Amino acid sequence: MGKGKRGDDRKKAAGKKADRADQLKKQAKYEKKAAKQEKKIAKYENKIDKYKDKIKKIRKKKQKYEKKAKKAGPSHGTK
Repeated sequence: MGKGKRGDDRKKAAGKKADRADQLKKQAKYEKKAAKQEKKIAKYENKIDKYKDKIKKIRKKKQKYEKKAKKAGPSHGTK
């Protein structure tokens, strides 16, 4: 007796795995965007005087994406 609940636990576990996969996908997406911003920064740093404000804006955007990536990722596990 009492084995009727096992199926539910399995479904929950599968759901958690799916959530984790989605979270990892989302995290990767935002990390990619952050990396793109980093490339932009490097591009404009050579012409630093002309583009100081632009670099500042891009850095802000990069931080935003890094923050989103961290938030979108799984709460624990791979860090």
